Amino acid sequence: MAEAMGEEMAEMPKLETEKDEEDEQELANDLAPDTLGQLWDDEDTKAFYENLPDLVAIIPSILYKDSKGEGEPVTKKDTEDLDKEDEDDIQIDEEPVEEVNLEEEEDMTEAINMSNRMVLDAFLSQLPNCVNREMIDSAAAEFCMNHNTKSNRKRLVKGLFTVQRTRTDLLSFYSRLVAALEPCMPDVPIQLAALLKQDFRWHVRKKDQINIESKLKVCRFIGELTKFSMFSKADVLFCVKQLLFDFSHHHIEMACTIFESCGAFLYRSPDSHRRTKIYLEQMLRKKAAMSLDSRYTTMIENAYYVVAPPDTPQEAKRVRPALHQYIRKLIYADLNKTNTEKILRQIRKFNWDDPEVAAYNVKCLKNVWNLKYFNIRYVASLL
Repeated sequence: MAEAMGEEMAEMPKLETEKDEEDEQELANDLAPDTLGQLWDDEDTKAFYENLPDLVAIIPSILYKDSKGEGEPVTKKDTEDLDKEDEDDIQIDEEPVEEVNLEEEEDMTEAINMSNRMVLDAFLSQLPNCVNREMIDSAAAEFCMNHNTKSNRKRLVKGLFTVQRTRTDLLSFYSRLVAALEPCMPDVPIQLAALLKQDFRWHVRKKDQINIESKLKVCRFIGELTKFSMFSKADVLFCVKQLLFDFSHHHIEMACTIFESCGAFLYRSPDSHRRTKIYLEQMLRKKAAMSLDSRYTTMIENAYYVVAPPDTPQEAKRVRPALHQYIRKLIYADLNKTNTEKILRQIRKFNWDDPEVAAYNVKCLKNVWNLKYFNIRYVASLL
């Protein structure tokens, strides 16, 4: 316009929005871990997921040197994969996928020595009984010592993958077993993660409304492996992304299960915090825009507040004088049919000449709503 009018171009003030966006992006990129809270809720949980048995130091190297080169260790994808996608860029997975078929491996087992197969079957049958950290760590050492062959590792992966859909309590221990074996057998977590991803994609692609327990088992298993860093954060966020694309019925329950199992871990990790927060907000927006059943609404809200609880200040606890606490204990806690006379003698011993003590005694005797209904008669007896 200035050129057409033959005038000099006027200097326009620079907008502050660009600077604000740059500052916001820098803050998102340089997010300090301390601002996200503790990664684990308590020391026991931290020890369970981080303090793994060092099988490399315990087991002789001759027992795992062949398996150590079978697969590449589980690596974390670049953090750029977690941040490069746009917030609204949700695309459905179009790659063909088939149902997981474990029967085709059976021909390989025919060549296994029958006695060795029976020994491994006994080991696998005992895995569901490993319900604490010490037992599952012992099982990891036993497998590495006595059963470390390529065929046995495949059968172990199959046994872990086919855990009963009702035994979700075992998933965290099975994930710890996989994480403990990973330094000696990197192919075990790779094969298990591949099976879980294939099964998850098959369930999402099928879109049926049956086998909900199997779907939730797969989602919870993925979440537990993610907390042990045996399942890529980028992959689990991609799973959430696919569920948000068609956010209805079983997909709602599957997304909530993933958030409940590993959402807090992803939210408190600096490299995945941004994407997790975006998907949580998308889930809330979809809940508000869609007419969902109250059960799904409650499920979504519970999953959201498990991951990102509201910052509510803790209410200050009222501190009462010791004498006031004793009076309340006598009247509200101890008073019953058998000790009415004893408590009456105790109350008479107070300094009733002190106006403060007398007023507090009268107040406690008057506030009978602090008592159980059946004990009101005994307060009347005291009076």
